[in-house]
Amino acid sequence: AVSPEATVSRTLVDWIVSLPWHERTAGTPDLAAARTALDAEHHGLEEVKDRVLDYLAVLAMTGEARGPVLCLVGPPGVGKTSLARS
Repeated sequence: AVSPEATVSRTLVDWIVSLPWHERTAGTPDLAAARTALDAEHHGLEEVKDRVLDYLAVLAMTGEARGPVLCLVGPPGVGKTSLARS
């Protein structure tokens, strides 16, 4: 018998493997557009939105995303996925 946890783990691994790891988008981030999108989609969460914009600003200045990554952590339903999509 296969446990539900094994199915969840398999789904996660399949999803991670399917990500386009070697694809990049062209150009530098538009910080004004990013702020507008984040504000339009999410009320509050100012510290989180500021951190995302800080990350994008460093990326825009350096042209590369080396160093720390953004990790959105919290209980279900707080907006992690929708924030990442924005």
